[in-house]
Amino acid sequence: MFFFIGLAVSMTFSLNTNAQLTEKILYKFYKNNSKAELRKEFADMHKQTIEAYSTLNNDTIKLIADLFNTVFENSGYKKYGNYFFQQATIPHVEIGGTRIPFTTKFTSLTKSVDAKSILNDSLSMNSILSFIGKNPYDKSNKEYLLNRTDISKTESDKIWSDYNNRLGFISQFLDFSWSWQRSISSLVPYEINSLKFNNELNEVEIHYQFLDYGAVDIYRLKDKAWIRYKSIVEWNDD
Repeated sequence: MFFFIGLAVSMTFSLNTNAQLTEKILYKFYKNNSKAELRKEFADMHKQTIEAYSTLNNDTIKLIADLFNTVFENSGYKKYGNYFFQQATIPHVEIGGTRIPFTTKFTSLTKSVDAKSILNDSLSMNSILSFIGKNPYDKSNKEYLLNRTDISKTESDKIWSDYNNRLGFISQFLDFSWSWQRSISSLVPYEINSLKFNNELNEVEIHYQFLDYGAVDIYRLKDKAWIRYKSIVEWNDD
């Protein structure tokens, strides 16, 4: 356990993150409808994730990565072959009741061909969110259209259409939850909120959230593979 604690605090990746998106690049792709070019950008970012995953040299951290992939597979979630950004790290990790400072950048691969993981990259994510913009009909947006009396219906329709078109363009490549009723606030659709291991690291209570579905489950390690033992609670955010 002490071996894990030391590496959890100090372990970092020296991965060269060349594949990053800027708002300017996104607008260029959008204006030219450059779908192949943007898909290549996401593919390059996914390749960096593969490279980072291959550098994992700590058994416990690798177990956590494998646990994420197992939970992902068990969720039965299937989409359209899109990419998704991973969470930056895991907020709460315990081993035998002792809180562990997990500062390692979270890295995991999914076996699914329907959703490919990308390392958390705040620059690219902020650029994407800025490109999409705020939902014109979200009440949290001070300029939301339902209160706009200073513009015509034609102008209102154009604002909504522009937003919807940008969102639709990005959603061809990225997997995230969205609706016309609220703004996009996160590009991380699959998150582990807490992990509580026993001392032997062969059983864990995991609190996780997938899009509009969440659960607290117990997993056990058997023959180097995580198996869901039982579900404590499940919920839907519909």
